[in-house]
Amino acid sequence: MDSQQYQQFHSKLEGMPDEVSYYFDSEALYTEIKSLAEKHQAPRNEVSDLLSLFFINDFDRKTIDDFAVKTFQSEDTRNAFVLDFWGKILLPLDHYLPTLKAKDFIVDQEGDDYDYLEYEDSLKTDYENHIFDLIDKRLDKFVENFDIKGESQIALNVFSQGLLLYLEDNSEENIAVLNGALVYLLINNFGLKDELIKALSDNQENITKNEIMLSGKVVKGSIENWLKDLFQKSGGGNFDNLKMTEYLTNSENTKKLSAEEREVLGTLFKTYRNLRYFPESMNGLPPEQWYIIPMAKSEQEEQEDEVVEVVPAVGAPEPVNVPEAPPEPAPIPVNPNANRLAELNDLANRYAPGSMERRAIEEEIGKLGQ
Repeated sequence: MDSQQYQQFHSKLEGMPDEVSYYFDSEALYTEIKSLAEKHQAPRNEVSDLLSLFFINDFDRKTIDDFAVKTFQSEDTRNAFVLDFWGKILLPLDHYLPTLKAKDFIVDQEGDDYDYLEYEDSLKTDYENHIFDLIDKRLDKFVENFDIKGESQIALNVFSQGLLLYLEDNSEENIAVLNGALVYLLINNFGLKDELIKALSDNQENITKNEIMLSGKVVKGSIENWLKDLFQKSGGGNFDNLKMTEYLTNSENTKKLSAEEREVLGTLFKTYRNLRYFPESMNGLPPEQWYIIPMAKSEQEEQEDEVVEVVPAVGAPEPVNVPEAPPEPAPIPVNPNANRLAELNDLANRYAPGSMERRAIEEEIGKLGQ
């Protein structure tokens, strides 16, 4: 190709998925082009240029046909080369370039039982392996540089005096990384859960603008006071969805709330319950969906009603005038891959939903969670 064609080709690539760019730089493509050229006795550099020209010409099939006519004298050889080019070189790209329609071309020539099935997912598999290699390298660096002590202190600061920001905006982009870090810390820092529970129970941030009645006294609408009131009305910290809904709907203190304040209050209560009974609070959810603060309009929220409600171990009832929950439930078996799952979960949250990197990480999480 000349320099102008080279620039045209790279301009085309810029607007295509990352997997396509990876494919053009891959050892697999180089090997297939070399093999194809040797099989049909065609110049390797010309076969390589043909692929680039095909992209420059917007997938015009005539580009390939014209090359075959120019290069091969026998019609059988031409047809064999064209079919091999579509099957071995172009078919791996079909998944990422819907307008390519390589499979349609091959089926038209050979029918459904064609000879190139192994190439259909070859790029997908190769790229996922490439991503996993990157993940392992980044994860090793992440874990190596992850300051558990420092991150634990940040989490305590959030739960003691900075939680309202996340309760009011619990969108995925705002809390995904925080949730990933919390899950990782709760698994790897023994004792942090009790500290976070105390920090949350003592939090003086005003979650509602109006004061509330608590034990016959008018008090400010702080996180601490709302938790105390919930425990008094629901009989303790082990409240299920029904008790929480009844409280948010029928309590004298909640009747004057706006819809927005009631929603934020509900997010607070769920956060407390998720934290207090972690990891049992995540029963029924795959590890990649574990969280502490519920995310708005998330898959976690939609599935929450399906999560098994926690039944704590039998013990003395919780005093109604302090935000202390019942005794801890008996420990449950923890996935032996829990640390690795938490690390991958945190890493996944750093990528956009639906991205290849995140899908690859989530697939690995699914394998470890089985």
